[in-house]
Amino acid sequence: MKFRIVVLFWLGLWSASFASAAENMSAGAEKVSDVRVLIDMSGSMKKNDPNNLRVPALQLITQLIPEGQRSGVWTFGQYVNMMVKQGEVDAAWKDRAYQLAKEINSKGLFTNIEAVLEKSTWDWTRPDDKSNRSIILLTDGVVDISKDAGKNAESRRRILTDILPRLKQAGVTIHTIALSDDADKAFLRQLSSATEGWNEIAKDTSRLERVFLKMFEKAVPVETLPMTGNKILVDDSIKELTLLVFRKDGAETTSLLSPKGEAFDQHSKQKSLRWRHEARYDLITINKPMAGEWTVDAELDPDNRVMVVTDLKVRASRLPNLMLAEDVVAFYVELAEKGKTIRKPEFLDFVSVSLERSGHGEHQKTIPVTDDGVGQDKHANDGR
Repeated sequence: MKFRIVVLFWLGLWSASFASAAENMSAGAEKVSDVRVLIDMSGSMKKNDPNNLRVPALQLITQLIPEGQRSGVWTFGQYVNMMVKQGEVDAAWKDRAYQLAKEINSKGLFTNIEAVLEKSTWDWTRPDDKSNRSIILLTDGVVDISKDAGKNAESRRRILTDILPRLKQAGVTIHTIALSDDADKAFLRQLSSATEGWNEIAKDTSRLERVFLKMFEKAVPVETLPMTGNKILVDDSIKELTLLVFRKDGAETTSLLSPKGEAFDQHSKQKSLRWRHEARYDLITINKPMAGEWTVDAELDPDNRVMVVTDLKVRASRLPNLMLAEDVVAFYVELAEKGKTIRKPEFLDFVSVSLERSGHGEHQKTIPVTDDGVGQDKHANDGR
């Protein structure tokens, strides 16, 4: 049997987005993701998020973060509140985060971005080669700590000249979401670009969950499986299978068919099955899923995801979020088992790796990735 690994990425003129479960390969060791989510609760959110869709978006991202990683949630307006205590993610942490997200409101008098950045990152003072540090900042406004415009300008300046350099030096990546045209988009772009983060403008709050999904994928490397025509091929190395299935208004109820033909839905009572049925998506987790072909009975959606927990992982170097068309970037892929790179020729001889590139107005192009010591590949037959 011959195995083929395909890594997909999109390459535009000015930016690139890496769309696989990429991991930092610089040290070869697994890094713990530390993600701190900052949510604006200022009064202007009554206008820009009238249906309070920050709640399901936050619930989604906190449920997606794998156990064993670290995270916390802070809300801010005039004051800063640690809504979900920063710590190791486990089942109890996820349950607390899910419930506490319901407390999000739009009652804040100001938009104190400086204070929330300071208080949520007080312990990030120096680099840590054992963790991937990320901030996800959602706001619909500008730096606003006072009715005095001069004080607001000074706060904005301190963020850019004091806080931002500290976070950059500590190896923090800042991803920003502007929730309205009134947001200081130039300021948010500067925070993201200076730390090689991602910046998104979410004018339509009904897509906020999908925006948070994109930010999650930027911040937390996860292993994924392809879903082809709503079918998922699972092998016996998979310890846990998580499916995110988005639904449009009026769509039929999502159901799942096992390799044995057993049907499951949101009402199924199985110890190995956890099913969160939300207004616009289903989040389904199966412990020790049966090997074979699973089928999702739902409408196809490009944002649907299949995430897995397994000892066998594909590790790939990250593409930068911002790059010029003429930039040359070395790209490495390796297979690892229990954190160790697989170098056995008798295994690797059965594996082929390729990149599939597509962009605006371009045909998809397949590029083979080789381990022959030629070009950007520094060492032949080293498993990467």
